Amino acid sequence: MGRHYVLIFYGQDVESQHSKQAIQPNLAKIAQDVASRLPIAELHHVIVLGIDFIDESNDTFIDIDLWIQPVDPMTQRERQLTKQLQRLNQQHKQQTVNNLSASNLSASKNEPMRMQLNLNIPARKTKS
Repeated sequence: MGRHYVLIFYGQDVESQHSKQAIQPNLAKIAQDVASRLPIAELHHVIVLGIDFIDESNDTFIDIDLWIQPVDPMTQRERQLTKQLQRLNQQHKQQTVNNLSASNLSASKNEPMRMQLNLNIPARKTKS
């Protein structure tokens, strides 16, 4: 059975966006996000480990939260489309780097980058 592990080291500041209190409620969402980005046919579970180091009385303890997210296997078409999107994103990044170096970075750094993607997905044939 395919598994992918994600390690998250919580921030020590209780008020930070990376603190245990901020991240722990989102472990399922993090696992699902990881699963959606991995076009691996054999992937069946994403396991998220939240790791917290606790200092008490000159000792350090490790507290680990565990979240196991079952993942629906991707269809062949979903894997193909996901890989195609990844290739297009990589090509776009490379093209952007090439364009920036060619124009000597004349564009404003505050201007957002835009990307347009057109996919032609054939309709499924229904059985008569």
